[in-house]
Amino acid sequence: MLLSLYIENIALIQKLNIEPGSGLTVLTGETGAGKTIIVGSLSLLCGARGDRDVVRTGEDHALAEGVFGNLSAKEAESLATLGVEPDDDGLVMLSRRISSDGRSVCRVNGRTVTAGMLKSVGACLLNLHGQQESMQLSDPDTHLPLLDGYAADEAELDSYKTRYRDWLAAKKRLESLENASRDSEERADMLDFQINELEAVSPRAGEYAELEAESLRLGNFEKIAEGTQRAHDALYANPSAYELIKKAESSLKRLSAVLPEAEELAKRLESCSLEIADIAETLTSFSSSDGENVSVKLDRVEGRLAELKRLERKYRVPADELAPKLASLKEERRGIESADELAAEAKKELDEKEKLLSAAAKELSDIRKAKANELSQTIMGQLEELDMPSVRFEPRFSAKPFAADGADDLEFLIAPNKGEEPKPMSKIASGGELSRIMLSVKSALAASGGAGCAVFDEIDTGISGKTSEKIGIKLKQLASHGSQVICVTHSAQIAALADTHLRVSKTQSEDRTYTQLTVLDNEGRINEVARIMGGISLTDSVLAAAREAIENGRNVGS
Repeated sequence: MLLSLYIENIALIQKLNIEPGSGLTVLTGETGAGKTIIVGSLSLLCGARGDRDVVRTGEDHALAEGVFGNLSAKEAESLATLGVEPDDDGLVMLSRRISSDGRSVCRVNGRTVTAGMLKSVGACLLNLHGQQESMQLSDPDTHLPLLDGYAADEAELDSYKTRYRDWLAAKKRLESLENASRDSEERADMLDFQINELEAVSPRAGEYAELEAESLRLGNFEKIAEGTQRAHDALYANPSAYELIKKAESSLKRLSAVLPEAEELAKRLESCSLEIADIAETLTSFSSSDGENVSVKLDRVEGRLAELKRLERKYRVPADELAPKLASLKEERRGIESADELAAEAKKELDEKEKLLSAAAKELSDIRKAKANELSQTIMGQLEELDMPSVRFEPRFSAKPFAADGADDLEFLIAPNKGEEPKPMSKIASGGELSRIMLSVKSALAASGGAGCAVFDEIDTGISGKTSEKIGIKLKQLASHGSQVICVTHSAQIAALADTHLRVSKTQSEDRTYTQLTVLDNEGRINEVARIMGGISLTDSVLAAAREAIENGRNVGS
């Protein structure tokens, strides 16, 4: 429940502290005194839009703070899902500060939060109802959320939403594959051309460097042949280094019997002769053209280099990476070939997800339909007590494509009078009837365990005195069943039923207007109720009627 509300620099209110009671708290006062400002301040704590216009003229900020306590288990559970815990005293404080430059700062228990977070927390603690909300009942889009609030079907709704997200992801995957398939034919033709072009060349990793080295060798073939031949002749011709070393080796071997060191030296010379023979053979290969004309071979190598260079520029990869490029193109082509298989798998997955989603949607729909009938019966019972004895209030469900909130469309239909067929509320329900319907809905929601504080702003608008009294009784009963009810009213019948009566008035001082709040004692209540009943002249009969109404109101709801 709301323990206290502090308002600072909002419109006519300079500073105001309100402590509503635990039962039915009524705010009365002349039109323009500031009652709507108080309700508006509560709206700010529920995340309503607030701009610089709410700041009192001449001030640099506006502030609204609400302290909530005595939380129900339902409220505590709802807050916990948002990550909000009461303090050590079991209190939760909401705060909204709006600067004159339009900046807004929201806090929950002193921690800065977003306006969206404040709205979610406020919805757990406060249930605001005004004339605009009654008119919103004419919009069928509001009916399904109202029903879900009554049905307490969060588990089923969360399960459905999880299935819906899975189904939506599978649907998007299939659509993506199908879109890719439509573009794949043209892409496949391009890949086939590129693959054929690269396969015709058959590039190898490291080939380009090898060809550059071969081109350099062939371009200098004569110089290489001449130099390697001279070296070969020095090592292996007559007389040659090879023959001289072999002679030295033979002489040392003959001395090994008398000079033991000679054997080791002979072995070393043998190794040298073998190395010289290998070098001479290698030199011969450098000057070999494998029987092919050197110019022809050079032309072929340079032609190959030019072809690799052309492909390097075309595919924008280094020549030595053309082979991996060919492999990746082939992989992509295989992917296109298997696109139909992937799409078939995606379609199968989507069908499976849709079956699960359909089951979750049916489970949610069954609960909604059962609870909708229960809510309709409850509301008709409530409306009968509010001077609508012959009313029919019925749910009309229709199927819709899967959406984030389910597969149900819901509109509540009403027939206010006997003999009429139920029709949309927008077509036949008056403002007074909509107010009574909304009160009935709020009563049903409170009974199912909603926010602990319900605020009604002029719910008696467009309603006669007799019906106003019945609305007041309904509000009193709602408060007696565990809900804190705050009601702004111009009805004497409702005011007479208050557990706590607050009078809102305005005064002027030094050319400024201020809103004041007075907690009325019994005598003050009599005078205020009499004022509402009889206007300016408070006659003895009007005062007596007010006194009697207040006395009778003490026994209502007990």
